[in-house]
Amino acid sequence: MNMKKLLIDENLCNACGMCIIGCELLTETDEGKAKVIPPGIVEDSSLESVLAAVNICPVSALRIDDSENDTTQNVLEELKSRMLKPLTFKMPDKNLYAYNPDDYRDKLPMMKTANEGKYQHKSYSVAEEKGLKEFRDQIYSQKTAMAQQIIIAYKHDKVYKFMKYEEVDGNYKYDFHQKLIEQLKGYVKEIEILTARSLTLPNDFFGFKIKNSDTFKLVDKYGMDQGMASAVAAEIDGYSSYSCYIDSDEKDLATRSIACFKTTEAVKELQNDLLREAKYVLEEQIGPNIEAELKTFYEKTDEEWKEKIQYLLNLM
Repeated sequence: MNMKKLLIDENLCNACGMCIIGCELLTETDEGKAKVIPPGIVEDSSLESVLAAVNICPVSALRIDDSENDTTQNVLEELKSRMLKPLTFKMPDKNLYAYNPDDYRDKLPMMKTANEGKYQHKSYSVAEEKGLKEFRDQIYSQKTAMAQQIIIAYKHDKVYKFMKYEEVDGNYKYDFHQKLIEQLKGYVKEIEILTARSLTLPNDFFGFKIKNSDTFKLVDKYGMDQGMASAVAAEIDGYSSYSCYIDSDEKDLATRSIACFKTTEAVKELQNDLLREAKYVLEEQIGPNIEAELKTFYEKTDEEWKEKIQYLLNLM
């Protein structure tokens, strides 16, 4: 039996959008152009709305075809051919999850020592000496903890969007699965139209079991954060190298002068060094793991996809 099909010349379409309103066989692409929802079969119930879409197109990009090639069997074979096409998976641009030190400067609190700015020392030199000691004991000693703060912030900000499966829009894994689920639903709808019957599917058919692999679990471990933080801290020069950033100030009293110290610039310099060194550690340890995780995710998804497609093919 011949059937009517809605066809579109995508090169002619000017993305005006007028045809999509009221026509259930048309959808919109990311570029705003009209697209026929497969299989594009025009049933009697939808003929009126399809004709209205064809007639309203200002560039005549739409037409109804009822050639003898469009038999049910031929359309089913064309559908099978589409279903058997291999999945395509593109690794995300590395720049999307690249670590940039400038993104995390505000993630570190501006730390101060206990006696910061207190005028209680008899000279500049004494104040600076005391300032360096407090910097060493209260700030520099926390460099590993600060490095860990940077790493955790980076993971939550960028890494998890690609490595950790979360059911939210914008999550790389979730979005990929959602596109496949919509594709499966489209295939089911086509099969039901072409075979004139409803399909009985398993309850979990429109879902994928693979979420996170062992690679993600390794990166997500608190112990790995500690290890990377220690590696970052190990690259930092000794505390005495920050002595030139310890400031002092002096004020005169009636009988004598007293001085205070300020570690603000030393803290900033230490944090800048930590932010910079974190880049090399994260690029070495996180980047390859993201790629490995997504490779496993895709391979496991592909296995499940092939099983689902075969299940549908068996019903046709």
